Amino acid sequence: MISTSIGDLAQTMSNRMQMTRLKSNLGTLTYEMSSGKKEDISAEVRGEFSAVSALEGSLKSLSAYENSVTEAVLLFDTAQASLTLVNDLAVEAGPNLILSSEVSDPAMLKAAGEDAEQKLATIISALNVSVAGRSVFGGAATDGAPLISANEMLDELTALVAGAATPTDALALVESWFSDTGGGFETIAYQGSDDPMTAIPVGPDEKVTQSATAADTAIREVMSSFATAALVARGVFDGDAQLQAELIGAAGEAMLTSETGLSVLQAELGAQQAFLDGVGGRLETQQNTYQMALNEIYAADPYEVATQLEAVALQLETMYAVTSRLSSLSMTEYLR
Repeated sequence: MISTSIGDLAQTMSNRMQMTRLKSNLGTLTYEMSSGKKEDISAEVRGEFSAVSALEGSLKSLSAYENSVTEAVLLFDTAQASLTLVNDLAVEAGPNLILSSEVSDPAMLKAAGEDAEQKLATIISALNVSVAGRSVFGGAATDGAPLISANEMLDELTALVAGAATPTDALALVESWFSDTGGGFETIAYQGSDDPMTAIPVGPDEKVTQSATAADTAIREVMSSFATAALVARGVFDGDAQLQAELIGAAGEAMLTSETGLSVLQAELGAQQAFLDGVGGRLETQQNTYQMALNEIYAADPYEVATQLEAVALQLETMYAVTSRLSSLSMTEYLR
């Protein structure tokens, strides 16, 4: 019978190759165990990366939309907070002005006028708010405050009503200044744009636009009411408490009627906020779905990796043991 064997050099080379392969496998499995990811994705997808590219592209798009939604949420939340403040001030001030007008006390009327001026300044500050360097209530003009200061506004109105004979005349002048097309408010006070703010894309074929501006009728009416009351503190009808009381009372009545328009604006913003909540939820669901699909490709099975790692470690130990045993042999031991 003829026996076939391999020489010592060939055996050594074979052992080295096997050892190299086992070490390589050990490195791969160790990486997969520590990272939780497969090392050779190409083998996993058999060289076909189109599905992986599509999933990663979709995730990048969804991430961009998610950032846009976050930006839009901040914008609409800020706008809603400002309108809520304006509405709260009007709800509080309207009845108080009417009560003050019934007393006809000069000191109390002046205090009511001063309070109205402070609240007007607060309202203007709230409407001049910006988010990420963009004006919220200036329409397409986002690079600056949409309204002049309360002091500047009242300076204009004080001069306007200087010749008014009655509170009715003064009220009409103020209301016209705020409401007329091409009037003082539009040409002097409002420095924003009549065009709405640029729409924000929040999904494929989905956009939102913050269209409320400081020039909306409801907001003008509120400012007009506060400005009318504030004129008493500016000395309008000074020395005639009765006329000042009538002006304060008229401002309070006008303030109460302006609340409806503000509620409509708030409701419109609320609808957009609800829409954004829904979009955000859908984007999160889509992201989770695509990420799970990618994980199926990238993620290594920890149980399978642990089993293979244990088998490779055992093979390495066996190889080292055999090599160590062979290296300890001598010619004398071989000839015995």
